Amino acid sequence: MAMLHRIMMTPIESLRSLVRTDRFERLLAIGWEETGAIILAAMAIGVIGAVQLIRSR
Repeated sequence: MAMLHRIMMTPIESLRSLVRTDRFERLLAIGWEETGAIILAAMAIGVIGAVQLIRSR
């Protein structure tokens, strides 16, 4: 879980170091980490479903 968190936080930390405005900080505070984790999980479920569909043929 820590590795997943590190992978997901790397782009955010890079962006955070590039842009230091209050507006950008507020956008990051929304919870993009959680949103990204949900999107990543949905994509993983889709890939697993596609692999199962291909294997069932």
